[in-house]
Amino acid sequence: MSANIRVTRSSNKDTHPGMPDMDEEVLSRPIPKPRRTKAQITADNAAAALKKSVKAEEAKSMKEKRTQLIESIATLENKMHDDEQQSEREAAHPPAKTTVMVPQPLSKGKGTKDSLIEMSIILMPGK
Repeated sequence: MSANIRVTRSSNKDTHPGMPDMDEEVLSRPIPKPRRTKAQITADNAAAALKKSVKAEEAKSMKEKRTQLIESIATLENKMHDDEQQSEREAAHPPAKTTVMVPQPLSKGKGTKDSLIEMSIILMPGK
């Protein structure tokens, strides 16, 4: 019966008091933070509201900057389009030449298979 008695070594007596009563699951849990007071909650809410308003203001200013940038680009594009139309109006545009394809008659000495109707381009001004 003396085998059931537990004996602790003297060097380990104060090392981990209460460890045999705790299992690994209890030891692995994080220690909970103490609850916040009403003053802390109010201060945290005020800080969050301030942060949110600053973020909204930044977003608004970024949106305004983006709108101004888009408007300046649109103005530049309109100016480029107007310049292009003006240069198109003022450019010299000579009349286009018309071409007519006229077949040439076969000569009597070339009646072989390889001879085809030769075509020549005649420029006809004014048509």
